[in-house]
Amino acid sequence: MSSSSMVNLTNNVAYSLIAVGVIIILCTLGTSSPGGVTGTMIGYCFIIIGLSLISSYLINSISNLSQFFYTAGPFVMIISTILYLVYLLGKYFNRITSGNVSTGYYTFSNISLALIIIQLVVFYNATTAKSFNTESPTLSKLNSMIIYLIGTINVISVITLGTILTYYITDG
Repeated sequence: MSSSSMVNLTNNVAYSLIAVGVIIILCTLGTSSPGGVTGTMIGYCFIIIGLSLISSYLINSISNLSQFFYTAGPFVMIISTILYLVYLLGKYFNRITSGNVSTGYYTFSNISLALIIIQLVVFYNATTAKSFNTESPTLSKLNSMIIYLIGTINVISVITLGTILTYYITDG
């Protein structure tokens, strides 16, 4: 199998994992049952695995710090944000499933999911564009900055989500 076809296969598997993760999360959207929260965590894990596959390939082809900032940095930001979301869902699992969370939790959870999907769409468009060179794959500066901007807003949203889960407890 040639190197190019192996990269294409890896990318197809990674994009499929990401798509499955998003579909799982969308199917569990708005549910606070134990199965729904577990499904959301599993969906986020699928996205993390897909992004990790692609980022490992891209990181291996980076030759300098500037390329790392523009190519791997957005991945690190997305993966870190999703990992923190999974951590929050796990840590406050009982509180979420028993309904002892503020309505702000659901609002910021949906905002965060929407921002993650937007980041993934920008990322997909950037990595499937003709300008994305498979010999030396790097994201364009514009796409990287868009992902960073949306990621920064998402980090703020997820930190707010963590604050809501930590300090704003309701009686169900």
